[in-house]
Amino acid sequence: MGMGTGLNAYLAFCFCEKKKIKLNYYTVEKFPLSIQEIEKLSMEKYLPYSEFHQLFRWLHLSDWNLKLFKKEFLFQKNNSDFFDLKTLEKYDILFYDAFGYNAQSEMWEEKALKICYRILKIGGYWISYCSKGSVRRTLEKIGFKVERLEGPPGKREILRAIKLV
Repeated sequence: MGMGTGLNAYLAFCFCEKKKIKLNYYTVEKFPLSIQEIEKLSMEKYLPYSEFHQLFRWLHLSDWNLKLFKKEFLFQKNNSDFFDLKTLEKYDILFYDAFGYNAQSEMWEEKALKICYRILKIGGYWISYCSKGSVRRTLEKIGFKVERLEGPPGKREILRAIKLV
């Protein structure tokens, strides 16, 4: 959920490319960043290998609302509102990359988190950098098994929720 800077899509592609795993990646973004904002990230500094830098640019320059392929990577980004999501698909993992609780509180409330539960497969994972206690409790109330995990540099912890039934 949320294309944002595209970092989750990029990292998922890199992981699956390395492990030789086919990947269908679907993202919903109501307020996409402009290419000018993306270019300000100066990603070449962080992504020095030109092939992968080109992938990052492809993620952002590709058309919205179309299924696109790159090697074994099916990518679709949808310019729409998460609350209007009508998919019947079930997903293995959901990178929940909404803005923080204070900036976008509706994305952290029960209504939004129930959508997450509905679209995940049994055994599917919901992952977020948000580790707020109220979010964790709501996820548990909905039926997720929730774990706090050590976060990456700059983040104390992350939440991983698993849909059990």
